[in-house]
Amino acid sequence: MAKSATGGAFDGVVTPSGLLHQQMWAREKKTNTTKKPETTKPTEPKESKRWTESLEITQNAIPSQVRVVTVGDREADIYELFAQPRRIGSEYLIRAYQKRSVKTATTQTEVEKLPQAIIKTKPIGQLTISLKRTTKRQPRPAKLTIRIATYLLQPPERHPQQSNLKPIKIQVILAQEETPPPKEKPIKWLLVTTLPVTDYQQACLCLKWYSYRWLIERYHYTLKSGCNIENLQLETAKRIERALATYAIVAWRLLWLTYQARNNPETPATQAFQSHEWQALYPTFRTLNCPNRKLRRAKSKA
Repeated sequence: MAKSATGGAFDGVVTPSGLLHQQMWAREKKTNTTKKPETTKPTEPKESKRWTESLEITQNAIPSQVRVVTVGDREADIYELFAQPRRIGSEYLIRAYQKRSVKTATTQTEVEKLPQAIIKTKPIGQLTISLKRTTKRQPRPAKLTIRIATYLLQPPERHPQQSNLKPIKIQVILAQEETPPPKEKPIKWLLVTTLPVTDYQQACLCLKWYSYRWLIERYHYTLKSGCNIENLQLETAKRIERALATYAIVAWRLLWLTYQARNNPETPATQAFQSHEWQALYPTFRTLNCPNRKLRRAKSKA
């Protein structure tokens, strides 16, 4: 099965800026049904290593004066990614999946699991967000209760190099829906970050940035549904790579146009297209009578 991982760049106003990195690989066929303990493997054999590779490549591709915030979903909850050296101005914001062990101070002897530790903290406020439509949910508002804390993330006990690893200082945000609508699954975001989070405003900013992760899902949706790349049914890895390289540019451009139109609906089409481009597209969606053609005919009659 062919798989791909994409690193996209987005600015602070939800506009796709382009693709920074893209990887493609094929999973090996399983020879038996016995599940191997993934947690005891070093990072190299895992697919999760692609996260650390992507971080290294993308942060080096961006100018040093530009701040970088790497946003990842639960599959990015990897200790090696948290511990990976980052350049100045490079931060991460990742949704927690593992029940990580944490301490509140270096002198503390008791180790707690992150979900149980953060829920004990006092809420600092509430935030109402708009949830996007998914295959399992209609769009709706959600009122989230926010908690924040600072912890020392402990190395995983089963890590093969556990004795050589050191605790990592992290900021944690828990945004939880306490009273969801009937028959609706409550929203719960447990985020781990290196960004400063000491008050309500900083926590809300992190939650806003995490919500932008949805855009990479929209990119893959555009690639699959808009470009119909899966319908190509290509048989060799080289052909798949070439097709993905081509359609990735098309999908990003379509996504960029979509959000440009949403964010700036009054912007003229000439900001995104050259004259011959939009004039060729116009009859497809509007009418055979292109505005510029009417104008030229009127001038010729005059």
